[in-house]
Order: sequence, then structure tokens, then C-alpha cells
Amino acid sequence: MQLTILQASEYAFDILKHTPATPIVHSIYRKAVNLKAGNQLLTLQPRGSVLSPISMITACTEGELAELPFAARKTLSVTLKTEHTSRQDLFLSARKLSSHVYTENLHKKIRQAIAMAENSDLPPHMRGVELILNQPDLAEESLYMNAVQTILLQFRQAIGDSAKMADTLCRLIGLGIGLTPSGDDFLCGFLAGLRMSSSVSSQILTVKSDNFRQILEKKICSHLNRTNEISAAFLHCAALGQFSIPIHLLLSSEITAEQIYQAFSGIGHSSGIDTLCGIYASFPNVASQMPDSHSRIIQQPSQS
Repeated sequence: MQLTILQASEYAFDILKHTPATPIVHSIYRKAVNLKAGNQLLTLQPRGSVLSPISMITACTEGELAELPFAARKTLSVTLKTEHTSRQDLFLSARKLSSHVYTENLHKKIRQAIAMAENSDLPPHMRGVELILNQPDLAEESLYMNAVQTILLQFRQAIGDSAKMADTLCRLIGLGIGLTPSGDDFLCGFLAGLRMSSSVSSQILTVKSDNFRQILEKKICSHLNRTNEISAAFLHCAALGQFSIPIHLLLSSEITAEQIYQAFSGIGHSSGIDTLCGIYASFPNVASQMPDSHSRIIQQPSQS
């Protein structure tokens, strides 16, 4: 039996092609079948799925993928057909955004997109980092978000000491509920934001952003055992500069707040919005405005 792979990231495709042994089925979910190719995790997804660094998008619908004979911890029983697979490079190079004005505008658009997630029917203990930004008074009702809030305050207090800043942020690893905990998703976004702006300047954080980012990436990779294997795979990719499609969409100056919300809100239970919160928090104008108050980590956006 053959399974056609329509699309894959260059990163996932290279792993698959350079793994001599047949992949092992790691785990099976409604919209994803995770494979272990050597020491790397890859994910088979139905067509129309959002492309991530570990994605291999199949020609199957969600229902068709569920009917295939996968068995966890068993050798993959179908042959992956990749002769005509479209590959996309999801590496995000460390770069400065086109202008200070664009960075400011993107910061405002992202904050507006995060605000769109406020109208959630979920109880506080089931919501992600957006709860801290949108309804900070409710954060205390969530043990996880209360802990995230404390860690972000301690990060602000460590500004100027790269190693301490990185160590503090690494306490987010594995923090939260779900397949990819909110703390992990936030960190993926934070790393993406540092790469996009490359402008956490010495005037603001008293450290050079590239140096801080590299320290943070190394420390994250050394603490991946704090989270589950699937989430660790995404964190590892983020530390290598590999990010999902929605993050790359932010590089377009034409993107609107509504488009940002739509692109990120469709990823997981809260993973996309948690990632967006991480990107937002990485921007220098946000870091510099983190107040001492435990109840308010980041200020509300300008209404202009």
C-alpha cells in the first residue's frame, strides 16, 4: 500500500530521505500520525493541514488517513510515495524587519489578533497565555497561567543578564496542558520573534539579541526532557530556525490583524495563539514596557 505525500517541509523531507530504516509509528491522533525516523519525529497529516517543520501532508482526507492500518510502536506498514512531493523551506533566517515603522505596525496587529481570542467559552484553567494579556484578573484562576505570569515577571527582572534570562524562560518548558503545552508554544513564538526582528537592542534589554537568542536556543535544547516528545520536536525545530507557515506569513507587510488571527487560531486547541503571544512578547517595545506589577505582564495595545 502506498501513501502519497503531497507536501513536506525541506527539513522533514531531508530527515525522511536520510533515514535508512523504515520509520516506526510513534503515536496516532485524529488529525496526525506521528512517525519516528531515526531519532527524529515526523508527522503524517491529511491534505489541507497547516505545514509545519515536521509535516508530511498526505493526499488523504482526515477520514481516509484514520482508516489506514497504522499501529503504534510498529514499523510503518505503508510506503510513502514522495516522487512528486512539493517541498517548502521553512527556515527563518535571523533578519531585521523592513523598518521600525513596520515592526511597530506588526506589533499592533499581533496584539489586535490576540485580543480576538478573548471571547472564549472555555474556563480560565483551559485557556492559554492570551488569558494573561486579555483578562489578567482571571489568570489567578489557572495554576498554569499564574505560573507563566510569574516566570515572565522574573524574566523582566533578569533583563541584562543573558544566561539568567534564558534560564528563566526555560522554566516555561512543559508548562501547560495539551499535546504541546502553552509554555512550549510560547517559547517557539518567542524564538521566532527574536529571529524576525533581530532588534532586541542594547538600549532595551542591554544584550545583543542574536547572542541572547543563541544562548536561549542552546538552553532550550538542553532541557527538552522537561516536555513530551512531540512538543520537544517542535521546540527543537524552533531552536534550529524552523517554523510553521503562519509565522512566515507575518513577514508580509500587507497582512491584517484578522488574517493573523485566522492563521494562528486554527492551530491546535490554543497552540497557535500561544505561539503568537510568544512572538508579541519578544518584541523590544513590549519587553521594555513589562511593568513590575505581577497582575499585568504586558500593557494593552494602543487604540490608535
